[in-house]
Amino acid sequence: MKEKRRMGESSLVILCVFMGILTGLAFTTPYKNLMQETYQHLIGESNSWLVAAVAQICYLLQNSDLQTSFLSIGTAGCYFFFLKKNMWQISKINCIFSGIFSIFMMIGKCLKDAGTISFISSNLKHFIFSLLFAAGYFCFFSMVLLSISIFYNKYRIKTNCLKNNTKDKHCFIFSFLCYFLFRIPYLFYFYPGVVTYDGFLQLDFYIGSIEWSNIHPVFSTVIMGIIFKIGTWIGGSDNAGIFFYSLFQSLVGAAVIAYSICLLKKWNIVWKWRMGILLYFSFFSIWQIYSITLIKDVLYYLAVLLWILYLMDIEITKVKFSFLHILGVVATSLLVCLLRNNGIYIVVPTLLSMVFFIKRNRKYLLESLIGVLGIYAVFHFIFLSVFGIQEGNIREALSVPFQQTARYVKEYPNDVTEKEKEIISKVLDYENLANLYNPDISDPVKSRRFNTTEEIKAYLIVWWKQLWRHPICYIESFLHGTYRYFYLNSLPYTSIGNYVMATNYSYVNRGDFDFYFLDNRVDGRKLIENFDSIQYKLPIINLLYRPACYTWLLILAVFFIFTNKNYRKLVFFIPALLCLLINMASPVNGSIRYSLPIMAITPFLICYALFDFHQQKEKLEERMNVQ
Repeated sequence: MKEKRRMGESSLVILCVFMGILTGLAFTTPYKNLMQETYQHLIGESNSWLVAAVAQICYLLQNSDLQTSFLSIGTAGCYFFFLKKNMWQISKINCIFSGIFSIFMMIGKCLKDAGTISFISSNLKHFIFSLLFAAGYFCFFSMVLLSISIFYNKYRIKTNCLKNNTKDKHCFIFSFLCYFLFRIPYLFYFYPGVVTYDGFLQLDFYIGSIEWSNIHPVFSTVIMGIIFKIGTWIGGSDNAGIFFYSLFQSLVGAAVIAYSICLLKKWNIVWKWRMGILLYFSFFSIWQIYSITLIKDVLYYLAVLLWILYLMDIEITKVKFSFLHILGVVATSLLVCLLRNNGIYIVVPTLLSMVFFIKRNRKYLLESLIGVLGIYAVFHFIFLSVFGIQEGNIREALSVPFQQTARYVKEYPNDVTEKEKEIISKVLDYENLANLYNPDISDPVKSRRFNTTEEIKAYLIVWWKQLWRHPICYIESFLHGTYRYFYLNSLPYTSIGNYVMATNYSYVNRGDFDFYFLDNRVDGRKLIENFDSIQYKLPIINLLYRPACYTWLLILAVFFIFTNKNYRKLVFFIPALLCLLINMASPVNGSIRYSLPIMAITPFLICYALFDFHQQKEKLEERMNVQ
């Protein structure tokens, strides 16, 4: 028996070492196609493809062999620990989600390293490599998910509905002050606030220096303009107007976050979780930067957070719907719809899903949805036309096809007919299209020209025909423009903060406004910028700056929902999924600004996935009935 056991452990060690090597290679090998000449000295006279393949890996690893070795040893040890303890019991759910994470890593690493997925598809050798690397990822993520599941089951976090939670009696005031006090240094040293291109353009719309269009939501522009004007009237300068709006955003943000923390207390979420979420919103520099920035996205993400929490509270507390609840759903939903043009595409599918899956309040939710659609239609189709506000350019919604056409022209210039050139030239700058193409941002490709409906239709027909000629080109274009939203090892395309006082673009800066930073506070501004840069570089905290991190956290939360079979909870993940899809169709790959709604709602969705609210509420009701 001892002999057999030793034999078994020996085999286990060999298996774990092999799995560890695969994992180490998967995480550290650059996924690039190399010309054979670059590593010819490692092949010698051999013509074997296997020798060439091993030589290529050796060449790629020449600068990361130590990192690969340590990672391989570490993961091999972890694999051995799990297998030896008989805890390697992988469920189907574990396999599915490990496969999802592995695919994200494979595709994202290919695009980051080489800008193409040809490493996977170029030849049989690379395809085999890809399968081996995918196996390494799969082993690693299976172990991670299993570890998390074991920890979760062993130390399951439960709400404590049977005790009065009195640890923070003044929850709203404490949360409000904690959030706002962290903003004071930013409000002081960056007085009057940060002005971006989009915010500047909205002020131009409001005062009428540029013909008003719905490219930026009218409701947001009106709020911004009114508060700015009130500030200039009180303070007597444009600086005072910008500061007044920055202060307004900070106060509204403090109120919404304080309300959200109070809801967590109402749901009896443990005190440590509430404090963690409060510190995330108070201390994390992204929220501080944007709270003083003149831009529509701040009020929008606060509206999305308020809306989702209100809906979650109705479901968790099982309230009996009244007219006030209908008004609450309609009001919060309209805020999301009116503060960003694509908000309607998040609100309507979510409310429809709730109508189908939450039977208890189906009638009232349907009435709320009808009210939202009715008011939004009146505002969008009647109010805007009455005041002569133009619709935004349809080109803003065509970032994905424009990028695909640009990549097609760059890679297959000889496969474009003269007729297709003529049609594309009416919509895009065909002559410079290949040079303008940047896979991470579509703004260089999109010019500000306006097109007729016929020109757009003709272009889309050409786009469709070219899709069928070279579909891989289109797929690569889409993935290359979106991988920062799902590849965890990628930083955002844009910088962590835009501390620019005013844009120099003459299109928006026409001399109508006079605002500026104060010169005597430059040292404080530099100190804050350096502090934010340190946060950006710190391990673990650095992950919070990556849009893909929140995609992974949401998927992990969904993993727990499937594990616990609480499928009805998935309804509240629909807004996050729709936000992610909208971001992937946006002009920028991995934009923090576009990801703000997802970043805001993720902590609350994780809580919702982990805690069993309904079971705890039933226990509380039973105890009250007994008493």
